[in-house]
Amino acid sequence: MIQLVRRTMEILQYIAQNGNNVRLQDITQSLQLEKTTVHNFLKSLIELICISPEQVTAIFPDG
Repeated sequence: MIQLVRRTMEILQYIAQNGNNVRLQDITQSLQLEKTTVHNFLKSLIELICISPEQVTAIFPDG
């Protein structure tokens, strides 16, 4: 559970520090996480309204 919280905070912090329109690829490379892992975290954060889809590009091709 602690690892889950840590990863979530790392992703949120990365987005906060790098502004809107960060790319999935940039997050995965910077945090050294698998693309699928980051994608799932981002989908959950969007569903929970922690971030908006506009803040992250390359998650959903059509917006």
